[in-house]
Amino acid sequence: MDSKELVSFFSLIKSKERTNVFDNLLIINDSYKAIKLSGPRFYKFFYGLKYLDVDSIRKYFSQELAEYVGKVTILQRDDGEELQVFGCKFDDCFVFLAEEVFREAYVSTQVRDLILESIPKGIIAIDKESKIVLYNNAYSKLDELSKRRVLNKYLKDVYCLGDDGSTLKHVMDTKQPMLAYRQEYSTIDKKICDVVKDTYPLVDNGEIIGAFSFVNEFEYASSWSKRILLQNNSDSINEGKPDRKFKTKDTKVLRVYKLAKEIPSNQNVCVYGEMGTQKDLLIDTLTKKTKQLKNQVYTIDLEECPLEIVEKLLFGFEIIKNEKKVIEHGVLDEAKNGTLILYNIHVLPMKIQKKLYMFMKYQTYYRMGASKKTMSNVRIIYSTIVNPITMVEENKLLPKLIYQGFSYILHIPPLRERLGDIIEICNYCLKKSNEKNSIKVKGFDESFIRAIQKYNWPGNDDELNHVLDSVFPIVLSGTYIQAEFLPQYILERIEFEDENTKGGINMEQSLKSALCETEQLMIKHALQLSGGNISKAAELLGIKRQNLQYRIKKVNGSREA
Repeated sequence: MDSKELVSFFSLIKSKERTNVFDNLLIINDSYKAIKLSGPRFYKFFYGLKYLDVDSIRKYFSQELAEYVGKVTILQRDDGEELQVFGCKFDDCFVFLAEEVFREAYVSTQVRDLILESIPKGIIAIDKESKIVLYNNAYSKLDELSKRRVLNKYLKDVYCLGDDGSTLKHVMDTKQPMLAYRQEYSTIDKKICDVVKDTYPLVDNGEIIGAFSFVNEFEYASSWSKRILLQNNSDSINEGKPDRKFKTKDTKVLRVYKLAKEIPSNQNVCVYGEMGTQKDLLIDTLTKKTKQLKNQVYTIDLEECPLEIVEKLLFGFEIIKNEKKVIEHGVLDEAKNGTLILYNIHVLPMKIQKKLYMFMKYQTYYRMGASKKTMSNVRIIYSTIVNPITMVEENKLLPKLIYQGFSYILHIPPLRERLGDIIEICNYCLKKSNEKNSIKVKGFDESFIRAIQKYNWPGNDDELNHVLDSVFPIVLSGTYIQAEFLPQYILERIEFEDENTKGGINMEQSLKSALCETEQLMIKHALQLSGGNISKAAELLGIKRQNLQYRIKKVNGSREA
């Protein structure tokens, strides 16, 4: 939930305790077993079944259940029916509330606490009398105080705030939020806390009824920035990295590498390809000019960074401490005139994606808590294993970020689409191995070549390189490399595929995928007969126009994935 959603949430918390939220929910355990299913929205979505088997539930969740906590998610049936849910975690269970019901209902204490505890940062709220009415577990751990000792107590009875005073009281007086404010205070147990707060007034029908804060420990918020900078500034970061080259005869890939060498060093680039396609070598080509100028190249995997501090990590923040402005630099400050390589941008909330897009377009940004823009000419390279266009269609990426933020989108095809490269890589690696070990392995036996060309290499170039590294040490000088030297899992896979394709029928293909292929052929044929007219094609197929549009979108998405 972002700040605006939380303001809406807090404004729902009134003296009334009635709720119909618990009449519309799904509770499952971490094994996807349904514990409770209730409410008209959920019954309609799950076809009225009170008890569902594990597989029926699992198919609606493409990620680990923990990934849905604290977020609004759209569940979608095969026929296009959708249900928006908000995910929470309670003990060992995952609770999904119907999102529209959640927004409309008065929230009970039980539901309120359930949602608050699903948010990883500290949260505290006071009423207009300065009595603490909300205090979650994350803040309790930070303060090392039990909820019993804090809730329903006055601020002055729990905290000694020093000269800074209370940010909660300040925003109630000014009716303006205070963002990225650093504050030191002590608790009733004399513990000294150093935190960064985002504090907001709580308004109901134009009247101030309280205030609330998001709170992070200062060291926690800043240590990530320091860690990233230390990792990227280390002189030894590339030490021990083997001399690697991307070996290819594929015309598409050769064009991509040729273009990468010609792209100006100030242009933003998106690189995508499956895991193991050695995108890092293409990125090395893109950053060669930057390194020659001795400018910094930073790398951040956003999936590894806690989302609650990622905005501070990228953009930095300004805080007021003892009436003095203190600036905490972000990576965009430190990477000035250099390159920032970002992995997994799609995990960022849309508001941060928009802020990143604005920086890429204008080379200016606001630090958190700042009123003035900061300039920094940093080039962004985005690396991903998924087609970014597909992620735009799935609402995981901001369209403007991809279509307008990046000047070039470069794609490395998987190894199974570059069959000529398999032998090219093998010959190159054999030559390097012979030189390194001062031996003379003659080459590859026909059985070995047939086997590696049959295998589909899901791990792509990296998997092939790893297999060759394990094969070379066991081959004697003066001999040929046989298929029997390949790992057992590859030989078993090839044998399995040979058995299943006898008689021209692929028995490994599921009924679902076979039906999918038939559906695609029928849709294609209907569109051809109707001259591309969606309404006429839907008539021919005997389905609704909206249903056909949904199925076409699904087919296009599966092709690009």
